[in-house]
Amino acid sequence: MREKCARSEKARPRALGAALLALGLGAAALVPACDTGAVGIDACRAIETARCDAAPTCEGDDPSFGIATEAQIRNCKTFYNDQCLVGLENTEAEPSQDAVDDCVAAIVAIAACQVAGVGVMSECEGVVMKETFEQLSPCEALERPERVADCFFIQKVDDD
Repeated sequence: MREKCARSEKARPRALGAALLALGLGAAALVPACDTGAVGIDACRAIETARCDAAPTCEGDDPSFGIATEAQIRNCKTFYNDQCLVGLENTEAEPSQDAVDDCVAAIVAIAACQVAGVGVMSECEGVVMKETFEQLSPCEALERPERVADCFFIQKVDDD
């Protein structure tokens, strides 16, 4: 009996290896079909990282993002690292690195205006808002960055 068990234990690794190989080959065949068509994944991550870093400046204001500590900032970045896998809403074209850098710089400038106590975006030097959004507070601008002229590419523009 002992001899039979020894043989079956040798057979198990081979059977398990064959099963894992088959599973791996099956999964590899599916990989080309996994393209999401997402546009701007890296752009989204850069913008959301800047927003996560800026969020604590709005603690206690309206809107408040509930992000105040270093741990909460890290959690925010981790969350958006995955969320950004769907890309930007505007799927028309991948934004250039210069456009992304300008958007991130605008977010940093908005946070600086919030820290400086600027009440409305029309008084925030170095940041141009889209028409009709100049009276937003810096925190409202951080909440919806597509309202910032340098971040216009985030949201798809309707052809109405």
